[in-house]
Amino acid sequence: MVYAGIEIWAHRGRLVPGLPGNTLVDFQKAYELGVYGIETDVCFTAPDKNGSREPIIHHPDPKDCNNPKINFLSLDNFLAFLKIHPTLSCCLEIKQEDENLANVVVDKITMNGLEKRVYITSFQTKIPWLNLGTSGKVILKAKARNPKIKTHLIATFPFSLPVLARKYSPDIMSIGWLPESKLSERFFKIFLMKTVNLKRQIKQVQDMGIKIIGGMVNDREGFEYFANLGVNGIMTDNSVAAMEFIKTKSP
Repeated sequence: MVYAGIEIWAHRGRLVPGLPGNTLVDFQKAYELGVYGIETDVCFTAPDKNGSREPIIHHPDPKDCNNPKINFLSLDNFLAFLKIHPTLSCCLEIKQEDENLANVVVDKITMNGLEKRVYITSFQTKIPWLNLGTSGKVILKAKARNPKIKTHLIATFPFSLPVLARKYSPDIMSIGWLPESKLSERFFKIFLMKTVNLKRQIKQVQDMGIKIIGGMVNDREGFEYFANLGVNGIMTDNSVAAMEFIKTKSP
């Protein structure tokens, strides 16, 4: 089977697993590698003495957000980076279900003219104990703020992708499992795949004009798995291996 045309998305801009990610250096290297897009995270800093908070590129950890020694990448500087790399797309995950954060992010994307390349990202369902801090309400509010904004829904429970597609009208949907959880992977591969015809549902959603990304996977077995399901893209911490995989499968 030929997998030409599958998009590679670098999770936090990582080239290989284990890197911290979410820095301009990571994003630049991912761009130079030739990935289609990068995934990154945006959250507010802790309030300063005046109560002001700033949007930063960061996977939030309470102790980090209160650590003045950490030099966070601002959302403004990140969007400036995207503007000078016009072939690079971004899934920008809102890490706090905070309407003010979503509004600020949407407005800054709009002001920078990046609505066609930056996809506001959230999970379908908020599950704090799994560190899933947002729900699909985020992308609905983003669309209400700017109907032209692109959105990306991570399907927490992908039993009916067409139903989710109609409810949230995203431009991209993600399916898969948590990379650090073997239980999550077994649930997906064994229970879910025996319960629904996922390949058929993927095709149905694609026929609605919505892309499907599979992840998180970091090895050839995982790349093959999602490619055989017919996804449009693969989300990975191992962009180097994923790009090599695509090259070997291209005509």
